Amino acid sequence: MKSEYSALRPPSLLLWLALAFLFYGCTIAPKIVTPHAPSLDSGEPNSGIIAAMPGNRYVVTPMFNAKYATLVTLYGNKLLPPMKVPEYITPYGTNYFLITSDGINAYAQLMFYYRQHLTP
Repeated sequence: MKSEYSALRPPSLLLWLALAFLFYGCTIAPKIVTPHAPSLDSGEPNSGIIAAMPGNRYVVTPMFNAKYATLVTLYGNKLLPPMKVPEYITPYGTNYFLITSDGINAYAQLMFYYRQHLTP
């Protein structure tokens, strides 16, 4: 004889496991965005590295140069050898700068210190 409360029984463990396995693989992941061009403001590139040049040199914007100089001021003493003023970067044309691969490496290290919120 069936109990009148059988309809109120909780679902079985097997049903819960089946639902868990069904929805386990259903995740929504965002598409990974890879940069392919510098950002533009009013049609002018202003975000960093503009182009690669022969001899492991890169054309960068004045904003990149300003950020590089600020990072050197804050964290340059943590580099080996310590850097007091921005090195590896020279003016190029009227509004751009050339930085070597050593400068890009130093910039990456400085950005690491910056992102770690280390005190200068």
